[in-house]
Amino acid sequence: MRFYFDMQREPPQRWIWRCIDPDTDSVLKMSQASFATLYACIKDAELNGYVSPVSQAHLSTA
Repeated sequence: MRFYFDMQREPPQRWIWRCIDPDTDSVLKMSQASFATLYACIKDAELNGYVSPVSQAHLSTA
């Protein structure tokens, strides 16, 4: 799964995320809400399976 974070183009410009299947490029999941900050958007994506690159690096050295 790949997660993408995008800012909406239309005002109010808020953040959304999408989870994409890498083989088919199909949208598997997407945020049910939009977020004022990228941080809030990432936190919501984490509740839906997103693992940040920083967390992945930490896990691989533990």
